[in-house]
Amino acid sequence: MSIKNCISILCLAIFSMLVIFDCKSQSISLNTENIEQMKHTWDTIIARMEQLRKDDKHFSPEYMSLFNFANRYQLLFAVNYPEHPYTEQVMDMFAGRLPKAGTAFIDFTAVDLNGASVKLSERIAGKTAVLHLWGSWCVPCRKKGIELIPIYEEFRDKGFVVVGVASERNIPAAEAAIRLDKYPWENLVELNNEQHIWFKYGIEGAGGCHFLIDEKGKIVAVAPSIKQIRNFLLNKL
Repeated sequence: MSIKNCISILCLAIFSMLVIFDCKSQSISLNTENIEQMKHTWDTIIARMEQLRKDDKHFSPEYMSLFNFANRYQLLFAVNYPEHPYTEQVMDMFAGRLPKAGTAFIDFTAVDLNGASVKLSERIAGKTAVLHLWGSWCVPCRKKGIELIPIYEEFRDKGFVVVGVASERNIPAAEAAIRLDKYPWENLVELNNEQHIWFKYGIEGAGGCHFLIDEKGKIVAVAPSIKQIRNFLLNKL
């Protein structure tokens, strides 16, 4: 059975499962053909994703297609039925993909406000930095950026840099938000999710995120508070 067919069958199976799920007892009628098909198909998908990760192909189109389906499962099913074993599997898979403190940052290319390509590594090599992932449409993301401005102003002359990356459909949307929020650092733009940057950093569906990165390119903290960033910079710079 192809992966595409697996996904189609699993979508139908999940829908059937939601229909027959007893919300009060949180028990499932396992004597249905759909549930058995769902189990087999889900196990197939998880096994394939694990193999792609072992082969270091976790950014391949096939993996991202499977992951996007698993993300829909997480949003539509797992949140309602946290005790179900498939929920545990998918949450473990998500947790295993998130960047962790002590690991190297993930490099990528995005465009600047003039449309020129820029690699993240070119901007933060040998520097203590914060990667600010945000979007003009994302109120929590912009709030995090505004809160970071005083820290940037305090430590910028000591070599601290911030690189913002806005996930947008067009550059003018990012430019308007930058003017309004008064971000003083360089901002890049990922257009139409072409580089899957939020996916690579494990925050798709989230309200943006800060990643604190040291001069060696190691992630120091994921989603640190402003206080944590300032304390680190006081001790480091």
